[in-house]
Amino acid sequence: MFLGRWDAKIDPKWRLYIPAVINKQFGRSVLLKEGEDGCILLQKQDLSKVKDSSHVFVEKIRNGGRIMIPDFLRSSNSFYFGKNVTVTGRGDHLKIMPRP
Repeated sequence: MFLGRWDAKIDPKWRLYIPAVINKQFGRSVLLKEGEDGCILLQKQDLSKVKDSSHVFVEKIRNGGRIMIPDFLRSSNSFYFGKNVTVTGRGDHLKIMPRP
């Protein structure tokens, strides 16, 4: 279960750091997709729960707990104010939200 929130900054290579305590829950990879409000959602890699898989990405969690934000998702509402974001736990997933 994903709970809590933290402020983060997307690095110049479009990578997001996920704290070790949380990335252990994901395993080796994470599923990324755009939510109904245009913000990015991060979920455990379980495609059986995905209704529309046309814009779903699976990214490997790299050394240091970083995940790459795919090109397609870089124009999402999560980055409306730039690369400063807030990541919130929403039970079964994480949500990347814009931070002014």
